[in-house]
Amino acid sequence: MRKVMKRISILIAAILISAACDKDIPRVDAVFSDEPYIEFDQPMERLSFSVGGGKKSVQMYSNQGPWVIEPAFEGDGDWITVWPREGDRNGRFTITVEKNTGARNRTAQMNIVIDSKPVYSFDVSQIGSEPSILLDMGSDRVSASASGGEIEIGIIANTIWKTMIPAEAESWITPGEHGDDFQKLVIARNDGGQREARIRFQAVGTTLEGVYTEIILSQFDASKDPSNGTKITIADIYSRYPEGTTVISENLWTEATVTSDPAKLNFEPVQMFVQDASGRGMRFDFNSAKENNAPLNARIKIHLYGLRVVKNALTGQLYITGASASTIFERTENAEPVTPIDVTDISDLDAWQNTLVRLKDVSFVLPFGNYVNIDNRYYSWVNPTYLRNSSAEPYCDGDDFAGQMLIDRNAHTARIYCRSQFLDRFSRVIPKGRGDVVGIVTRDFKSDAARNIVLIRSDRDNMVTDEAGDCLFNTLTRIGPITSITELPKVMSSDGRSQIKTTWTEGVAALGTTNGVAMDYGWSYMRKSTAEVTLNADGTQDVRPQIPNTNADSPAVMYGCISAQHFWNYTGSTMNRTGALEDERGEAWVFPVSGLVVDPSKPLYLVFTTAASQTGPMYFDIEWNADENADMPSFKANRIGSYICPDWYSGHQMEQFFFRLPDELKTLGSFVIRFRVTKNWRAGNGMTNGAESATSIATGGSPRIGIWEIIQMK
Repeated sequence: MRKVMKRISILIAAILISAACDKDIPRVDAVFSDEPYIEFDQPMERLSFSVGGGKKSVQMYSNQGPWVIEPAFEGDGDWITVWPREGDRNGRFTITVEKNTGARNRTAQMNIVIDSKPVYSFDVSQIGSEPSILLDMGSDRVSASASGGEIEIGIIANTIWKTMIPAEAESWITPGEHGDDFQKLVIARNDGGQREARIRFQAVGTTLEGVYTEIILSQFDASKDPSNGTKITIADIYSRYPEGTTVISENLWTEATVTSDPAKLNFEPVQMFVQDASGRGMRFDFNSAKENNAPLNARIKIHLYGLRVVKNALTGQLYITGASASTIFERTENAEPVTPIDVTDISDLDAWQNTLVRLKDVSFVLPFGNYVNIDNRYYSWVNPTYLRNSSAEPYCDGDDFAGQMLIDRNAHTARIYCRSQFLDRFSRVIPKGRGDVVGIVTRDFKSDAARNIVLIRSDRDNMVTDEAGDCLFNTLTRIGPITSITELPKVMSSDGRSQIKTTWTEGVAALGTTNGVAMDYGWSYMRKSTAEVTLNADGTQDVRPQIPNTNADSPAVMYGCISAQHFWNYTGSTMNRTGALEDERGEAWVFPVSGLVVDPSKPLYLVFTTAASQTGPMYFDIEWNADENADMPSFKANRIGSYICPDWYSGHQMEQFFFRLPDELKTLGSFVIRFRVTKNWRAGNGMTNGAESATSIATGGSPRIGIWEIIQMK
């Protein structure tokens, strides 16, 4: 009884103190009254929000319940979220209002309902945005065939709008079907010369006449109509315009089948790939994603007149830009699919840019994780709070592109790439065997070099088995993937043939216990399991099962990596710098190897995954020596190659690297490979775009190693 009276006394005291500041705090007598009451800690008749939305937390005092909060009118208040929306007697709930992208103010009435009856009502109001109307297209110029037809114009507006066709064009342009975000225009046949009209889409309202957008619609005359044009093949396009940068001035058209699949979201929204009977493929870039609406396996006729053939100066890739909805003047869906071109040697991919190929008999070099090993802990494909560094992205894959390396029987490699929005990105764990992979060949430019990449359309394009015994290579020693996060005196491969350490330590601190000197654990963001991705109506994606939103919970579902610091001029270094030049003060990852069982007739290859924090090192040389304590010139004389370590915060992933090792290593019982930092330059600064005053590697800047292995082809 004393405890009960003590609680009542505290409650009364709190209410009396608060009442002096806020008249809406419940009366003391109400706390003990049998009469029904509902009171709040703030005025509740109308809750007002700015255009940006926000949250308001409300404390409700009541002796009634259970209660539920819901809109007074069905379909109202879909921009308001109340959580929790149900309770019993006293309770605190939060009202969240989304950003108002519409031009009008909005108000909704919310009811507190008990026993199916509203017992209290309050209004939620929000200010509207400035009215705006824009074209949802890449250009304000649209072309129509001389034979006429229908054209769809995409509109982005936050207010009511109308279509205005000039009087002189009403004889050949008629408004068709329309919605909130589009207007279809019906174009009559043109039997005369080329004609043109300016069409306006204007906001409705007495004060909104100045809020509008316009298109210029041109209709070809008969001489430029595709029905009177000349058909050419895609192979002809390559031979006619080998250097690109050309506007096609001839009345040409081509017929081909769509090979890209927009439904799976693994292609840029404005890009479409097609292929024809000549066996060649071509990329078409549309003015907007909305105009790029031909599905996989649609048979289409493409009007080439007025489009531009472009050759990328860095990659050498040839493609066509300026396509619009009217570029496709005839299409048949669900046509016979294109038969991929068989490629048995990956080094032949140069000849097949933009073309659908079947890579015969390949294996994945690092069969771990899923197609996209970016930061997959979150519901979306990237964590939007992370700082992006665009200047470093030429040396990274960025947040929206992730690669998996393939190898053929000749030890030639290529990468399949998947966008982070790819709906099949978690469909399977990368298989360990061998088989065929189908995809479209394109090119990119990374780390100062152009390279071929392959875009798969869906998980069905991956026909590699999961039979590890069928793999094209043998793994002679491997460190990783990292599964332990406990403190260790050293990190060894499971077979004991290799180790990972640095030039100052080999001990590994447990997660969250690093002392700044020992190596410690980080996260490689490789999932250990599959997941299902669902595309919502609003374009967002749900992932089930989700990875927990903290690193500490991740070992059960995600692999880790080894992180380290002190990679420049560290006083505790064990590196032998005898004979070193003045500026050779970089530290190194060190990998002692011994006891490899090798086939002396076949080369060895080094494979690893790595990334660095923005203040970590960017430039590394890979060197070897039989003696770990050898001087600097001895290691430098045994240079294997160099690599640019990607900036972790520009990519949120571990990049894969592949090097052939010197044949001499096959004859040694033991040797040491090390990754030595060669320049005091931060990964986050990019190669040349960083600020000169902030390029030095920070003491806390951390490169990371996810997997390190030596392989040999069978």
